[in-house]
Amino acid sequence: MLSLFAVSSAMAILGVLYSDDLGFSTSARALQKALAETRHTEHFVIRCAAGSFSSRELEAMADEHEFRLAQVCRDLDVRWEGKITTYVYPDNRVKRRLLGTETSQIARPWMREIHLSREGWRDALKHELVHVIASAFGPYLVRTPVFRAFGLTEGLAMAVEWDAGNRTPHQLAAAMLAQGMLPDAGRVISTGGFLTGASFSGYVASGSFCRWLIDAKGLAVMKDAYARDDVEAATGLSLERLDGEWRGFLGTVQRELPDSATTVWLFRRQSLFTKACPRAVTEKNREAAAAVAAGDDARAVRLFREADAMAPNPRAVYGMAAAFLRMGRVDSALALSARMLADPVRGPSLLPLWLWRGDAEWKRGNTAGADSCYGRIERERPGGWVEAEAREKRALIALPTLRDAAWRVYDLQSRPGADRDSVRAAAVPLLREAFRADSGANLSRLLLARWLRHDTLREAEAARVLRATVPGPFFFESSMLAGDILLRIGDISAAKAQYERALAAATMESERLAARDALERCAWKSAGTRGIAARDAAARFR
Repeated sequence: MLSLFAVSSAMAILGVLYSDDLGFSTSARALQKALAETRHTEHFVIRCAAGSFSSRELEAMADEHEFRLAQVCRDLDVRWEGKITTYVYPDNRVKRRLLGTETSQIARPWMREIHLSREGWRDALKHELVHVIASAFGPYLVRTPVFRAFGLTEGLAMAVEWDAGNRTPHQLAAAMLAQGMLPDAGRVISTGGFLTGASFSGYVASGSFCRWLIDAKGLAVMKDAYARDDVEAATGLSLERLDGEWRGFLGTVQRELPDSATTVWLFRRQSLFTKACPRAVTEKNREAAAAVAAGDDARAVRLFREADAMAPNPRAVYGMAAAFLRMGRVDSALALSARMLADPVRGPSLLPLWLWRGDAEWKRGNTAGADSCYGRIERERPGGWVEAEAREKRALIALPTLRDAAWRVYDLQSRPGADRDSVRAAAVPLLREAFRADSGANLSRLLLARWLRHDTLREAEAARVLRATVPGPFFFESSMLAGDILLRIGDISAAKAQYERALAAATMESERLAARDALERCAWKSAGTRGIAARDAAARFR
C-alpha cells in the first residue's frame, strides 16, 4: 500500500518501460504461470498459487471481493463493468521475485489489477480496490492524479476505506493537530509533498482531508479534483484556504484520549526517502530474521544490532529483545529496553517495546512490574496487536490457571519454525483445561475459541464457547469473533445477532465502524446480490 504504488505510477508517467527484472510489470505470462489457480466471479479473476488456499477459503475470498467492490462502487457512485484481476502471492519470496516487493500491497489502475499477499489480502483489499474503481474518473494513462495532486490518490483510498486502526483518520489527524504534528493540506496533497513526507502521517492526513472534502464540498467536487489532478481548480479555493477549513473541522472532532504517546509512536518516523541506506538496513534485518528462523538467536542479536547501528529502526530493537528472551537472557532484555525507552529521542517511537519489557519482568517473577509495563500500553490504547497483547497479558496476571496455560502457548508461538497446526495441537488441550478452571472469564473463552476456530471440525464448538460470553472485558472482541465464525459456517442470522451485541458493547468509534461493516456484510450475503451490478448491489443492503 505504501510508496511502491506512487513510484510505479510516477515511472509510468515518465514513460519508463517496466521490466520483469524490476518487478514493476512482470509479464502476464510469468504471473499466470506462477499463480496458476484461478477463481472467476462476476467482476473478478482471482489468481493464486496452486494449493495455497482451500476451496472454502477461495469461496470466502471471492465473496469478499464482490462485497468490497459493491461498497466501493456505492461510495464513489460508480457503476463498474468488466473484470478486475487480483494476484495473490503465496509468500514474501515469491512476491519479491515476481513483483519486486515483499510487503507492499499495490494496485495498477490502468491495468485493472491488484496485487496482494496471502497473509494480508483481506486487510488491503478495499483500499486497493478504490485505486482501481477510481480509474473510472481518473486522469492520464495511469488513471490517477500524479503530476500535481498525488495525495488525492492515496487520500481517496483512505477516505473510502476509513480504517486506520482503533482510531479513525479524523481522530488521528485531530491528535496530530493538537500536538503540532499535522502537515498542511498542501504538503499532503501535492505530489512532491506527499512523496517526500513521512509515509503513514501522509496517508492518514490525506485520508482525513479527502473525507472532509467529500463531506464538506460533495463527492462530485472530489471526483472533479481527482479527474483534473487539481484540488484548487475543482473547488475554486486555494489549498491554504482549504487547509484552514479542514483544521477548523478537526478542532471539533472528538478524540479518543489519551492519544499523545500513540500519536508520537505512529507519526514521528523518518521518510522513506531520507533514511540512511534503507535497502541495506532491510537486507540486514532480513539476514537477522533468517538467523531467528534457523534457531541461531545469538547471531540474530548481532545482526539486529548491526542493522540498528546502520540506521536506528524499531524492527531491529524488537528483534534483539525477543531473541534475548528466547535465549533466557532476561537481564539483557531488561537492560536493552531500559536504555531504549529512556532515550528522549528514540523512546517515544518504541511504544511496543514495553511488551517485551513486561515479558522480561514476567519471566523473572515480577508480575507487578509486568503489569506496570503492559499498563503503559493499555492506557494509551494504540490499537492493533500491540494493545490486544498488552490487554490480554495484563488480564492474565489475575487468572493464575489461564495465565500459565497462555504463557506456554505464547512460548510455543515464539519458537523458530513454529507452525499454526503444531501449536494448535498443543494449545487446545492446555487452554481447554484452563477454561474448565476459569470458564467465567471472557478471556478464557476468547483464547480457547481462537485456536478452535482454525480447525473446521471445531468451529461450531468455538462459536458455542463464545456465545456464552457475558458483558464485561473482552466482550466486544468475543462477539465479533463469534460473528465471524458463524458467518463462515453459514449461519447468517446468528452471526448478525453477535455483531449486534458487539455494536451495542462498542466503546470506540473504530469498534462501532467495524461492527457496522460486519453487519453490512451479513445484509449483503442475505440479499443474494451476486450477478447484480456492483453499485446496485450495495444499494440493496445499505
